[in-house]
Amino acid sequence: MAARSPYDWPMPELSKPTYRPRRRLRHSASKVRIHDEAVLQHKSHYELVSPAYLSFHTFSVANSSNARTFRDLSRQHQRNRIPQDYAHLIDWQFVMASPPDSAQEVWAQLEAEQAEHGDLLLVDEMQAQDERMPENMNDGKTYKWMQEVVKRSQDGRGRQALWVMKTDADTYHILPNLLNFLEAYDPKNPTFFGSSYGISYTPNAYFQGLGYGFSWGLLRTLVDANIPRNLTIGHEDHVTGSWMWSLPALPERHQAAGLARSSKATRLDPTSNIMTFVPPTPSPYTGLVRADFYGRASSWFYWWIPKTESMILTHGMKTKQEYLEAQKWVDDLWVHPKWIGQSAHTQWEWQPPTWMYSLAEKGRSAGMV
Repeated sequence: MAARSPYDWPMPELSKPTYRPRRRLRHSASKVRIHDEAVLQHKSHYELVSPAYLSFHTFSVANSSNARTFRDLSRQHQRNRIPQDYAHLIDWQFVMASPPDSAQEVWAQLEAEQAEHGDLLLVDEMQAQDERMPENMNDGKTYKWMQEVVKRSQDGRGRQALWVMKTDADTYHILPNLLNFLEAYDPKNPTFFGSSYGISYTPNAYFQGLGYGFSWGLLRTLVDANIPRNLTIGHEDHVTGSWMWSLPALPERHQAAGLARSSKATRLDPTSNIMTFVPPTPSPYTGLVRADFYGRASSWFYWWIPKTESMILTHGMKTKQEYLEAQKWVDDLWVHPKWIGQSAHTQWEWQPPTWMYSLAEKGRSAGMV
């Protein structure tokens, strides 16, 4: 992979929040006149520009009422586990392809949603219609998204982050567990995180598409490589895993970049996991750290996987009812019994580490730009 090393990129520096007036979607602002401007007058339309600890990107689609339902479910039932003083450290985005210019009603609906929530990322939004990528799952959308994240962090439309995660719309995340998991890793090291549980074959040692992510330096390197389009097409999680074998070598290594199958690799009991080869971590050639959720992230319908307080995410809920059932199950895990002297139904929130205390937001008015 001809690209700068993940170690060469400057690390985003976390700070107390800084805001600016929220931007409208470029296409809607210039061409769609259905939307009532009054919507912007009564909503809080400031957006964050300071770097995030975690940039959390959920893949969605624009022209589906069911997709909008799942976006609203995510807003309602996943974000409330982050204390308000630290909410600015999490960047929430829903990723979708830009609709055609002729879909004015869809654009108007997206503009209204953006005015209310400010969390939509439209891939190729700045491109002419014939240059935009159509909506897809396995035809290059994931790499386009990566490029878009980096581009927006450079042109002011988006934020940098220590960690960047891609996830599916039908995934329910237990954010405190995810954040605590990441806290055990150093984002200065190139890190690929996700779940290998149940992957279908071994060559790419990928992480399941239900939810995986990267340290900032690793993301920058993947985008800097300008991977040819034909190498971005295919099952998106498999393809992403394949890139991890071709990262630039560590500066002190002189062999060709890429991870050879080492004799030190761990071998698992094939009856307990489909993937019987686990690459060494960190890689002795590239320094890549593979942070594996393993069984803490799996399908909601895998009855043989214990659904306990240690879950990081569960996946596969295709209806609102299934999603709410999963959400209730997770909530009930943290109902404190009255006999221990605590009130029932105490909501469990993320407890930030002490080094983050100085980053707490004490008043939204501070830092406006």
